[in-house]
Amino acid sequence: MQPFQFVPQITPATTRRKTSSRPPSGSTTWSSNGVQYKTNDIVLYEGKQFQCIADHTSFPGAEPGILTWAWWKSIN
Repeated sequence: MQPFQFVPQITPATTRRKTSSRPPSGSTTWSSNGVQYKTNDIVLYEGKQFQCIADHTSFPGAEPGILTWAWWKSIN
């Protein structure tokens, strides 16, 4: 008798987010409002500067910090 294997069926979400244009050159305050950040963009979040290291679109919960290391690196 083989052990039971559960294989979940995952259906991708079809949620659309409104995106905002990317910030102007220079440092700007990070926003969760669907901003399209590009590599080398610099943002200010909670008094610290972060540099974008991978293009992405912001959303609530994706603020710069330890959990979003794939998108941001602290520069001060």
